[in-house]
Formats: sequence, structure tokens, C-alpha cells
Amino acid sequence: LTESRYAYIFVYEQETDLLKIAAGPSSHKEILKRLRIPLEKSLAGWVYNKSRPAKIHNAQNDPRIFRDVERALGYTTHSILAVPLIFRGETIGVLEAVNKSISTHYTEEDLTILDTLASQAAVATISTLLFEETKHAYNEVQELERMKSNFIAIASHELRTPLGLVLGHSTFLRELIQDEQQRHQLDI
Repeated sequence: LTESRYAYIFVYEQETDLLKIAAGPSSHKEILKRLRIPLEKSLAGWVYNKSRPAKIHNAQNDPRIFRDVERALGYTTHSILAVPLIFRGETIGVLEAVNKSISTHYTEEDLTILDTLASQAAVATISTLLFEETKHAYNEVQELERMKSNFIAIASHELRTPLGLVLGHSTFLRELIQDEQQRHQLDI
């Protein structure tokens, strides 16, 4: 819709205090999984921190361009349009369009389009993150259940041997003891 060569969705990652790439060109999926974008010294970080859109028409000398993405994917950034992903008043990430194909400058119409897409992408991103968290929690519960089952199996196996010995000795003693009161205690 914005006639851009590339587009990315960045999501804030609390564990690292960086932005990770949640979506981008599918041909570079594996490379993008490993990349993290700093909040400082990157346009995506600036947009995330300020919760405001940004437009750069000549990105060649802009210090906010994080060049690692360019190097990883093998292109040069000429222009960027970035808008925050906002869900319920909280910025959760950034939607970024890179290198407008037809003209060198992004327009206000492009900004409106990207902002609309960002609203929808924020809801989809939150849904995806919640699904992943739920899946992770479910896997943890399954692992705990497996560990509990293993513990019970090992404990019952370990208790079976000494209890067998006690039962064997008490059966043997029962045959030897004649006193009724002692037999009653032995039965208990």
C-alpha cells in the first residue's frame, strides 16, 4: 500500500530491553530472528520511545538508521516511514516501511495508511504474543506434570523394596510368635 520495498514489525522484548523483529521479508526469516534493534541509536527505538511517527527522506547520513539490518539483508536504506504500534494506550512496537519504490519521499497519505495498518498490526501482534505465552505456559505445565509422574514412579519403586522386606520379615515373625497380643501388634 505504501509502495515500499521492505516492511518490518518490531516488538519490544523485556528480557533484553531491545526490539526484536516480529515480521519482515519472509525470504530472510532466519536472519531476522537473530537480529535485535537497540532502543538508542535506531529510528525504530526512537519511534518506540517517543510513541510518534517518523519520516526520513534521505537516510544515507541519518545517525538513527541501524545499519545491521541493511548489512544482514544486503540493501541500502534510502527512505523510511515508521509508526508506533499502540495497544490500549501502550506502545508495544513499531511498524516500519523502508525504501519507497516509486518516489523517494513518503507522503502524508503513506503515513495515514501505515498508521491504519499499525492499529491492526498492534491487535494481531498482541494476540500472537498472548498465544505464544499461553503455549509456553502450557508446555511448562506439561513438563511439570511429566516430572511429577516420574517422581511418583521413582518414589513408589524405591519404597516397594524396603516395604517388601518389612512384609517378608513380619510374615516370618508371625509364624514364630505364639502370644496373641504380640500377633495382634505384628498384624498392625
